[in-house]
Amino acid sequence: MCFLNADIAALGAADAMYDLVLIVEAVHDLARPVAALAEAHRVVKPDGFVVVVDERTPDEFTAPSDDPVERVLYAISVLHCLPATMAQHPLALPDGAATGTVLRPSTLREYAQRAGFARVETLPAEHEMLRGYLLR
Repeated sequence: MCFLNADIAALGAADAMYDLVLIVEAVHDLARPVAALAEAHRVVKPDGFVVVVDERTPDEFTAPSDDPVERVLYAISVLHCLPATMAQHPLALPDGAATGTVLRPSTLREYAQRAGFARVETLPAEHEMLRGYLLR
């Protein structure tokens, strides 16, 4: 078993090296989410798994939201996640993004497809704050 702590967009690992790449509570904070997912795609074995766990948000924005979780996520996003990401100057990067805490499933699917994944499945585990995705 091997655990690696490195720049998620440049792991320095060989192609198809890992059985599992697990990204938890991170994609929404990344200045280059597509680059990070592309690196995960590169280092996972063809029969391996990339699992992303991030915020559980509704599929679409509605205003005003009656969902207390979504309201909390917006507050956290404005006060922490977006400022932290913006400090990395994502909009100056060719593939930069300032996603924030309200990471919609459609946005994650778009990022994953741009990173080279053919399929994105929502995992069946239920949690009030988090949602899991299997990327292949």
